[in-house]
Amino acid sequence: MKIRIATFFILILCTLSKSLLADNLRCLGSDGGTPFSNITHDVLAKQTIVNSSGLVRDFVVHESLGQIVYRNVRNQIRVLHLDHLRDHFVNYFGGKLSRVSEDSRGRVLSAHSPHYLDTRYSINWREFNFGKRVTQHLFSEKGDIFSLENIVHQKVGLLKSSRYFFTFSTFENGRPMRRQCFIPTGFGTQLTLAQGNLFPYLHFYTIKKGVLEEKVVVYRMAVNRVGAGTACPIEEMTQYPVANLGAIHAFYYLNLDNQDSYAFHLADSKRNLFLDKPGECAYYNFRGRTPIFISPKHALFASWKKGEGLGLHNLKDKTEVSLFKNVIQNELGSADLHISEDGKTLYSSLMTSHDQGGKLIVKTDLRNF
Repeated sequence: MKIRIATFFILILCTLSKSLLADNLRCLGSDGGTPFSNITHDVLAKQTIVNSSGLVRDFVVHESLGQIVYRNVRNQIRVLHLDHLRDHFVNYFGGKLSRVSEDSRGRVLSAHSPHYLDTRYSINWREFNFGKRVTQHLFSEKGDIFSLENIVHQKVGLLKSSRYFFTFSTFENGRPMRRQCFIPTGFGTQLTLAQGNLFPYLHFYTIKKGVLEEKVVVYRMAVNRVGAGTACPIEEMTQYPVANLGAIHAFYYLNLDNQDSYAFHLADSKRNLFLDKPGECAYYNFRGRTPIFISPKHALFASWKKGEGLGLHNLKDKTEVSLFKNVIQNELGSADLHISEDGKTLYSSLMTSHDQGGKLIVKTDLRNF
């Protein structure tokens, strides 16, 4: 009798697990990696070098203002106006620029500290949270800045369950603030933040043990609703069996056709990237290249290989084009690329034969891609 009851209980658990899994999983993708069709020979991509004062270390594009803010090898912050191709000096800065910026206000952020520079109205850097470093800038929205200061991970209880405390440095209504919240135990382990978040949500995933298998569970948090030490306002978005994804190198958030979509850079040699856009899920084959995230607003990833140049991979049309084959540099990453809002213009920072550690900004017309 006890054996029958135990068997019945296990069957019930299995049924519930499969039912819950079916409700939460949006898709699993195809069995193999989708190849890209190379259309390089059919695309005429006009390229021009952007005239900068000295070689560039990093840059930010403000489209609505028609300007590029860049830091050159002399650590000068300069503003280049694209309409008349003239630039002017603003200030000096020895650190990296964040790719999070405020397009309409022309503000740029320091990559690792709570400082911003208003390129239109001030020449001075301003600190909005004294003496603290920043793990990741999240949003600069309508004058407000939201940055993740840190995440503290604790092991508590006899089972050593994970508990997380989030601290955000913000600049709201002209005042520096700090928001804090916690996620209780039982939430999962190996918390990984997404690249490419859009206001007001921060996306991330954890690994959580289920009844039958481990799962990758994706959550989002409304940062503007975080209080002062209260529970974090999170909601579960979707989940995947760990066995279907394998080892994950990076996690990305995209907003495609106004839908929350997620991409994972995987360790699989033939299924390098998994994209979950509701109803259109698939694995993609980058042929061993590392996917490079460009923007949360476009289904466009890049890749780089020394001697073969830059690959642009359109996940929507499943096409790719190769650029800069003659450029010799070891690495190229997200900080070297900017795609316009309409997806028709790409700005890239590329190394030259000089050894000053700087790069040239190249503008590429992608209207035919």
